[in-house]
Amino acid sequence: MTTNKIKSNPFTTTPGVAGDAYINPHCADEIIQRFDDPSSTNYVYKILGLRGSGKSVEFAKVINYYCNKEDWLVYTLAASGNPLQTMVDIMSSESAILSTPTSVSKTVTGEMEANAFFVNSNVSGKMTQNFDNSEIPASYDARFQYLCRRLSEKKKILIGIDDIAKTHEMVHFLSVLNSVILNKSNNIRLICTGLEKNIEKFNDIDHLSFFARPEPKYISSIDLNEIELKYYEYFGISKDEAKKLAEVTKGYAWGYQLFGNELFESKDNDLEEVFYRFDKKMASTYTLIWKELSPEEKQFIRIVLEQPNGIAERAVIEPQIKGYSQHRKNLIAKHILSFEKGGIVSVELPRFREFIGE
Repeated sequence: MTTNKIKSNPFTTTPGVAGDAYINPHCADEIIQRFDDPSSTNYVYKILGLRGSGKSVEFAKVINYYCNKEDWLVYTLAASGNPLQTMVDIMSSESAILSTPTSVSKTVTGEMEANAFFVNSNVSGKMTQNFDNSEIPASYDARFQYLCRRLSEKKKILIGIDDIAKTHEMVHFLSVLNSVILNKSNNIRLICTGLEKNIEKFNDIDHLSFFARPEPKYISSIDLNEIELKYYEYFGISKDEAKKLAEVTKGYAWGYQLFGNELFESKDNDLEEVFYRFDKKMASTYTLIWKELSPEEKQFIRIVLEQPNGIAERAVIEPQIKGYSQHRKNLIAKHILSFEKGGIVSVELPRFREFIGE
Protein backbone atom coordinates (compact mmCIF):
# COMPACT_ATOMS: atom_id res chain seq x y z
CA MET A 1 0.00 0.00 0.00
CA THR A 2 2.43 2.70 1.16
CA THR A 3 5.79 3.35 -0.45
CA ASN A 4 7.13 6.10 1.88
CA LYS A 5 8.34 8.70 -0.60
CA ILE A 6 10.47 10.29 2.14
CA LYS A 7 12.99 8.66 4.47
CA SER A 8 12.36 10.48 7.75
CA ASN A 9 9.09 10.17 9.64
CA PRO A 10 7.14 13.47 9.33
CA PHE A 11 4.57 12.44 11.93
CA THR A 12 5.02 13.04 15.64
CA THR A 13 3.62 11.26 18.67
CA THR A 14 5.06 13.83 21.10
CA PRO A 15 2.33 15.97 22.70
CA GLY A 16 2.65 19.68 21.98
CA VAL A 17 5.05 19.23 19.06
CA ALA A 18 3.87 20.15 15.56
CA GLY A 19 6.14 17.95 13.42
CA ASP A 20 6.70 18.17 9.66
CA ALA A 21 3.23 16.81 8.89
CA TYR A 22 1.56 19.61 10.86
CA ILE A 23 -1.69 20.90 9.36
CA ASN A 24 -2.27 24.49 10.38
CA PRO A 25 -5.71 25.22 11.92
CA HIS A 26 -4.68 28.92 11.95
CA CYS A 27 -5.64 29.33 15.61
CA ALA A 28 -2.17 30.47 16.69
CA ASP A 29 -1.87 32.70 13.63
CA GLU A 30 -5.00 34.62 14.61
CA ILE A 31 -3.84 35.04 18.20
CA ILE A 32 -0.43 36.33 17.08
CA GLN A 33 -2.08 38.77 14.69
CA ARG A 34 -4.25 40.13 17.51
CA PHE A 35 -1.41 40.39 20.01
CA ASP A 36 0.76 42.19 17.44
CA ASP A 37 -1.97 44.70 16.64
CA PRO A 38 -1.42 47.77 18.87
CA SER A 39 -5.07 48.76 18.49
CA SER A 40 -6.40 45.35 19.55
CA THR A 41 -8.15 44.97 22.91
CA ASN A 42 -7.83 41.16 22.88
CA TYR A 43 -5.65 40.70 25.96
CA VAL A 44 -6.75 37.16 26.86
CA TYR A 45 -7.00 34.04 24.70
CA LYS A 46 -8.29 30.65 25.86
CA ILE A 47 -7.70 27.72 23.50
CA LEU A 48 -10.24 24.95 24.09
CA GLY A 49 -10.68 21.52 22.61
CA LEU A 50 -10.85 17.82 23.20
CA ARG A 51 -7.82 15.90 24.46
CA GLY A 52 -5.57 15.36 21.47
CA SER A 53 -7.14 18.15 19.41
CA GLY A 54 -3.87 20.11 19.15
CA LYS A 55 -4.34 22.79 21.83
CA SER A 56 -0.80 22.52 23.14
CA VAL A 57 0.67 22.69 19.64
CA GLU A 58 -1.06 26.02 18.99
CA PHE A 59 -0.08 27.25 22.45
CA ALA A 60 3.59 26.39 21.83
CA LYS A 61 3.47 28.08 18.44
CA VAL A 62 2.39 31.36 20.04
CA ILE A 63 4.88 31.05 22.90
CA ASN A 64 7.82 30.26 20.59
CA TYR A 65 6.94 33.13 18.26
CA TYR A 66 7.20 35.67 21.07
CA CYS A 67 10.27 34.03 22.57
CA ASN A 68 12.07 35.18 19.44
CA LYS A 69 10.86 38.76 19.74
CA GLU A 70 13.33 41.03 21.52
CA ASP A 71 10.63 43.39 22.72
CA TRP A 72 8.71 40.66 24.57
CA LEU A 73 9.20 38.85 27.87
CA VAL A 74 7.61 35.39 27.89
CA TYR A 75 6.72 33.45 31.02
CA THR A 76 5.07 30.00 30.96
CA LEU A 77 3.50 28.80 34.18
CA ALA A 78 2.61 25.32 35.38
CA ALA A 79 -1.08 24.87 36.11
CA SER A 80 -0.28 23.68 39.65
CA GLY A 81 1.69 25.30 42.45
CA ASN A 82 1.60 28.96 43.37
CA PRO A 83 1.65 30.98 40.14
CA LEU A 84 1.68 34.40 41.84
CA GLN A 85 4.69 33.60 43.98
CA THR A 86 6.44 31.98 41.03
CA MET A 87 5.85 35.00 38.80
CA VAL A 88 7.16 37.42 41.42
CA ASP A 89 10.29 35.33 41.96
CA ILE A 90 11.14 34.97 38.28
CA MET A 91 10.21 38.53 37.30
CA SER A 92 12.42 39.82 40.11
CA SER A 93 15.40 38.19 38.40
CA GLU A 94 15.06 40.58 35.44
CA SER A 95 17.59 42.86 37.13
CA ALA A 96 19.13 44.08 33.88
CA ILE A 97 15.79 45.39 32.68
CA LEU A 98 14.61 46.71 36.04
CA SER A 99 17.82 48.61 36.72
CA THR A 100 18.33 50.06 33.23
CA PRO A 101 16.41 53.13 32.06
CA THR A 102 16.47 52.01 28.42
CA SER A 103 15.51 48.74 26.78
CA VAL A 104 18.20 46.06 26.90
CA SER A 105 18.68 42.71 25.21
CA LYS A 106 17.92 39.79 27.51
CA THR A 107 19.95 36.62 27.91
CA VAL A 108 18.10 33.89 29.73
CA THR A 109 17.75 30.14 29.82
CA GLY A 110 14.68 27.97 29.85
CA GLU A 111 13.10 24.68 28.88
CA MET A 112 10.79 25.87 26.11
CA GLU A 113 13.08 28.02 23.98
CA ALA A 114 16.38 29.79 24.43
CA ASN A 115 14.69 33.10 25.15
CA ALA A 116 11.88 31.92 27.41
CA PHE A 117 11.54 31.12 31.08
CA PHE A 118 9.80 27.82 31.77
CA VAL A 119 8.42 28.38 35.24
CA ASN A 120 7.32 25.43 37.34
CA SER A 121 5.83 25.15 40.79
CA ASN A 122 9.05 24.17 42.55
CA VAL A 123 10.25 27.73 43.10
CA SER A 124 11.27 28.97 46.52
CA GLY A 125 9.13 31.63 48.16
CA LYS A 126 12.21 33.78 48.77
CA MET A 127 12.38 36.74 46.43
CA THR A 128 15.58 37.12 44.41
CA GLN A 129 17.04 40.57 45.05
CA ASN A 130 19.53 41.36 42.31
CA PHE A 131 18.77 45.06 42.09
CA ASP A 132 17.86 48.02 44.23
CA ASN A 133 14.38 47.02 45.30
CA SER A 134 13.87 49.24 48.31
CA GLU A 135 10.72 50.63 46.72
CA ILE A 136 9.12 47.21 46.17
CA PRO A 137 6.04 46.56 48.35
CA ALA A 138 6.12 43.72 50.88
CA SER A 139 3.12 41.62 49.76
CA TYR A 140 3.28 39.30 46.77
CA ASP A 141 0.13 40.90 45.33
CA ALA A 142 1.68 44.35 45.37
CA ARG A 143 5.09 43.09 44.22
CA PHE A 144 3.52 41.47 41.18
CA GLN A 145 1.65 44.66 40.23
CA TYR A 146 4.82 46.69 40.72
CA LEU A 147 6.98 44.35 38.63
CA CYS A 148 4.39 44.21 35.85
CA ARG A 149 4.36 47.98 35.68
CA ARG A 150 8.15 48.33 35.74
CA LEU A 151 8.92 45.57 33.25
CA SER A 152 6.19 46.56 30.81
CA GLU A 153 7.72 50.02 30.60
CA LYS A 154 10.57 48.36 28.67
CA LYS A 155 8.99 45.27 27.09
CA LYS A 156 5.66 43.63 26.44
CA ILE A 157 4.78 40.67 28.63
CA LEU A 158 3.16 37.37 27.63
CA ILE A 159 2.03 34.91 30.30
CA GLY A 160 1.17 31.38 29.17
CA ILE A 161 -0.56 28.56 31.07
CA ASP A 162 -1.02 25.21 29.35
CA ASP A 163 -3.89 22.99 30.54
CA ILE A 164 -5.15 25.46 33.14
CA ALA A 165 -7.22 24.17 36.05
CA LYS A 166 -9.12 25.89 38.83
CA THR A 167 -7.20 25.90 42.10
CA HIS A 168 -7.27 28.39 44.98
CA GLU A 169 -3.81 29.63 43.98
CA MET A 170 -4.75 30.01 40.31
CA VAL A 171 -7.93 31.93 41.16
CA HIS A 172 -5.94 34.28 43.37
CA PHE A 173 -3.31 34.80 40.67
CA LEU A 174 -5.92 35.63 38.04
CA SER A 175 -7.57 38.02 40.50
CA VAL A 176 -4.34 39.97 40.90
CA LEU A 177 -3.60 39.77 37.17
CA ASN A 178 -7.01 41.32 36.56
CA SER A 179 -5.83 44.50 38.23
CA VAL A 180 -2.98 44.99 35.75
CA ILE A 181 -3.87 43.30 32.47
CA LEU A 182 -6.78 45.61 31.61
CA ASN A 183 -4.50 48.63 31.88
CA LYS A 184 -3.38 48.92 28.27
CA SER A 185 -0.25 50.83 29.23
CA ASN A 186 1.04 47.71 31.02
CA ASN A 187 1.28 45.73 27.74
CA ILE A 188 0.43 42.35 29.30
CA ARG A 189 -1.19 39.44 27.50
CA LEU A 190 -2.42 36.04 28.70
CA ILE A 191 -2.82 32.82 26.73
CA CYS A 192 -3.95 29.50 28.15
CA THR A 193 -5.30 26.14 27.05
CA GLY A 194 -7.70 23.80 28.76
CA LEU A 195 -10.58 21.40 28.59
CA GLU A 196 -13.92 23.18 28.39
CA LYS A 197 -15.10 21.72 31.71
CA ASN A 198 -12.00 23.15 33.45
CA ILE A 199 -12.27 26.58 31.84
CA GLU A 200 -15.96 26.83 32.73
CA LYS A 201 -15.17 26.44 36.43
CA PHE A 202 -13.73 29.97 36.42
CA ASN A 203 -16.96 31.46 35.03
CA ASP A 204 -18.81 31.51 38.36
CA ILE A 205 -16.24 33.80 39.99
CA ASP A 206 -17.58 37.35 39.84
CA HIS A 207 -14.27 39.19 39.94
CA LEU A 208 -12.77 37.19 37.05
CA SER A 209 -14.97 38.61 34.31
CA PHE A 210 -11.85 39.65 32.36
CA PHE A 211 -11.05 35.94 32.04
CA ALA A 212 -14.58 34.63 31.60
CA ARG A 213 -15.92 37.09 29.02
CA PRO A 214 -13.49 36.69 26.09
CA GLU A 215 -14.80 34.11 23.64
CA PRO A 216 -12.62 30.99 23.65
CA LYS A 217 -10.88 29.73 20.53
CA TYR A 218 -12.01 26.20 19.78
CA ILE A 219 -9.72 23.77 18.00
CA SER A 220 -11.95 22.04 15.49
CA SER A 221 -11.39 18.97 13.36
CA ILE A 222 -8.80 19.06 10.59
CA ASP A 223 -10.14 19.27 7.06
CA LEU A 224 -10.13 15.73 5.61
CA ASN A 225 -9.00 17.09 2.26
CA GLU A 226 -5.79 18.36 3.85
CA ILE A 227 -5.19 15.02 5.56
CA GLU A 228 -5.80 13.23 2.26
CA LEU A 229 -3.25 15.46 0.54
CA LYS A 230 -0.61 14.81 3.22
CA TYR A 231 -1.06 11.03 3.05
CA TYR A 232 -1.00 11.19 -0.75
CA GLU A 233 2.25 13.19 -0.78
CA TYR A 234 4.08 11.23 1.92
CA PHE A 235 3.11 7.67 1.04
CA GLY A 236 3.04 7.76 -2.75
CA ILE A 237 -0.39 6.14 -2.94
CA SER A 238 -3.39 6.76 -5.16
CA LYS A 239 -5.85 9.55 -4.39
CA ASP A 240 -8.56 7.00 -3.64
CA GLU A 241 -6.33 5.20 -1.14
CA ALA A 242 -5.33 8.51 0.46
CA LYS A 243 -8.98 9.49 0.81
CA LYS A 244 -9.87 6.21 2.52
CA LEU A 245 -6.99 6.56 4.96
CA ALA A 246 -7.90 10.18 5.70
CA GLU A 247 -11.49 9.16 6.47
CA VAL A 248 -10.21 6.77 9.14
CA THR A 249 -8.89 9.74 11.18
CA LYS A 250 -12.21 11.67 11.10
CA GLY A 251 -10.13 14.84 11.24
CA TYR A 252 -9.00 14.23 14.83
CA ALA A 253 -5.53 15.80 15.14
CA TRP A 254 -3.99 13.16 17.40
CA GLY A 255 -5.60 10.42 15.32
CA TYR A 256 -4.14 11.93 12.14
CA GLN A 257 -0.62 12.05 13.56
CA LEU A 258 -0.75 8.64 15.23
CA PHE A 259 -2.30 6.86 12.25
CA GLY A 260 0.23 8.50 9.93
CA ASN A 261 3.03 7.39 12.24
CA GLU A 262 1.82 3.79 12.25
CA LEU A 263 1.46 3.80 8.47
CA PHE A 264 4.98 5.15 8.09
CA GLU A 265 6.44 2.60 10.50
CA SER A 266 4.60 -0.30 8.86
CA LYS A 267 7.11 -2.74 7.38
CA ASP A 268 4.79 -4.96 5.37
CA ASN A 269 1.86 -2.62 4.63
CA ASP A 270 -0.43 -4.79 6.72
CA LEU A 271 -3.42 -2.54 7.51
CA GLU A 272 -4.75 -4.97 10.08
CA GLU A 273 -1.49 -4.67 12.00
CA VAL A 274 -1.54 -0.89 11.62
CA PHE A 275 -5.07 -0.72 13.05
CA TYR A 276 -4.06 -2.99 15.93
CA ARG A 277 -1.14 -0.77 16.94
CA PHE A 278 -3.20 2.38 16.39
CA ASP A 279 -6.00 1.13 18.67
CA LYS A 280 -3.57 0.12 21.41
CA LYS A 281 -1.77 3.47 21.41
CA MET A 282 -5.00 5.47 21.20
CA ALA A 283 -6.51 3.62 24.17
CA SER A 284 -4.82 5.77 26.84
CA THR A 285 -6.27 8.97 25.37
CA TYR A 286 -9.69 7.44 24.89
CA THR A 287 -9.71 6.11 28.44
CA LEU A 288 -9.34 9.65 29.80
CA ILE A 289 -12.08 10.95 27.50
CA TRP A 290 -14.43 8.09 28.42
CA LYS A 291 -13.92 8.62 32.17
CA GLU A 292 -15.03 12.24 31.86
CA LEU A 293 -18.43 11.32 30.39
CA SER A 294 -21.61 10.83 32.39
CA PRO A 295 -23.44 7.48 32.23
CA GLU A 296 -26.10 9.08 30.00
CA GLU A 297 -23.47 10.48 27.65
CA LYS A 298 -21.81 7.07 27.41
CA GLN A 299 -25.13 5.46 26.58
CA PHE A 300 -25.80 8.16 23.99
CA ILE A 301 -22.50 7.36 22.26
CA ARG A 302 -23.12 3.61 22.38
CA ILE A 303 -26.47 4.06 20.65
CA VAL A 304 -24.89 6.17 17.89
CA LEU A 305 -22.05 3.73 17.29
CA GLU A 306 -24.47 0.78 17.11
CA GLN A 307 -26.13 2.32 14.05
CA PRO A 308 -25.00 1.56 10.47
CA ASN A 309 -21.88 3.62 9.63
CA GLY A 310 -22.00 5.15 13.13
CA ILE A 311 -24.65 7.68 12.09
CA ALA A 312 -27.89 8.10 14.03
CA GLU A 313 -31.04 10.18 13.70
CA ARG A 314 -32.80 11.88 16.58
CA ALA A 315 -35.80 9.55 16.23
CA VAL A 316 -33.54 6.60 17.06
CA ILE A 317 -31.80 8.11 20.10
CA GLU A 318 -34.41 10.29 21.81
CA PRO A 319 -36.74 7.48 22.99
CA GLN A 320 -33.78 5.79 24.70
CA ILE A 321 -32.14 8.82 26.36
CA LYS A 322 -33.85 11.04 28.92
CA GLY A 323 -32.79 14.66 28.39
CA TYR A 324 -31.71 13.94 24.81
CA SER A 325 -31.21 17.59 23.78
CA GLN A 326 -28.98 18.51 26.72
CA HIS A 327 -26.79 15.43 26.41
CA ARG A 328 -26.44 16.00 22.67
CA LYS A 329 -25.46 19.62 23.35
CA ASN A 330 -22.89 18.56 25.95
CA LEU A 331 -21.28 16.00 23.65
CA ILE A 332 -21.07 18.51 20.80
CA ALA A 333 -19.50 21.07 23.16
CA LYS A 334 -16.93 18.43 24.14
CA HIS A 335 -16.13 17.92 20.42
CA ILE A 336 -17.00 14.23 20.62
CA LEU A 337 -20.20 14.45 18.59
CA SER A 338 -20.90 16.17 15.28
CA PHE A 339 -24.37 17.43 14.44
CA GLU A 340 -25.78 17.83 10.95
CA LYS A 341 -29.07 18.98 9.47
CA GLY A 342 -32.04 16.77 10.15
CA GLY A 343 -30.86 15.84 13.63
CA ILE A 344 -28.21 13.43 12.37
CA VAL A 345 -25.27 12.87 14.71
CA SER A 346 -22.02 10.90 14.53
CA VAL A 347 -19.01 10.34 16.78
CA GLU A 348 -15.93 12.32 15.75
CA LEU A 349 -13.30 10.01 17.24
CA PRO A 350 -11.58 7.48 14.94
CA ARG A 351 -12.24 3.82 15.71
CA PHE A 352 -14.02 4.70 18.94
CA ARG A 353 -16.44 1.82 18.36
CA GLU A 354 -13.48 -0.56 18.62
CA PHE A 355 -12.39 1.12 21.87
CA ILE A 356 -15.68 0.88 23.76
CA GLY A 357 -16.23 -2.59 22.40
CA GLU A 358 -13.10 -3.92 24.11
